[in-house]
Amino acid sequence: MATFADLTAKLNLNIANFASNMQKASSQANKFAANLQGKINSGMLEPTKKAKFEFKDVARIVQGILISKAFYGGLNAIRSATDAVWSFSQQLEYAQMVYSNLFGSTALASEFINVLKDFAAVTPFAFSDAEAAAKRLLAYGIKYQNVMYVMQGVLAASTAQQNPAIIESVSRAMGRYTLRAV
Repeated sequence: MATFADLTAKLNLNIANFASNMQKASSQANKFAANLQGKINSGMLEPTKKAKFEFKDVARIVQGILISKAFYGGLNAIRSATDAVWSFSQQLEYAQMVYSNLFGSTALASEFINVLKDFAAVTPFAFSDAEAAAKRLLAYGIKYQNVMYVMQGVLAASTAQQNPAIIESVSRAMGRYTLRAV
């Protein structure tokens, strides 16, 4: 069962691998540029001598283009990962505030959110989907101690469809059924 700490450790490991792979990419770009320079120079030697023009800078230009493309691609990947972590952090902060007010206890809210995070980590659905379903079930009057048991049923019914939108309809149906049963 994956936890938030495991996912954070994997993200840190992937960032370390990214730096190593960037060094490898730079080395390969240097080799490619040198090879390209050799081919251009050997094929264009005579015309170059006639035109008194040297192609020494072509290798540097190609290398610069390749390195900048790889750099900006990596930078965009890091930016996307940072945005995702920031967004998830905001979701957790908001959930902490909501459940602290709902339960009247910050410790209970933290424990409930940790259970939701672990639940979302081992399911095909996002934390936001699981958290919205939990709020919906709590609104229908299901006690917080029983929400995760009901969520297991919601997950079983929703997994067959592989569609996060099904979570909402199944949790509504189970909540309405619970209201009628009471």
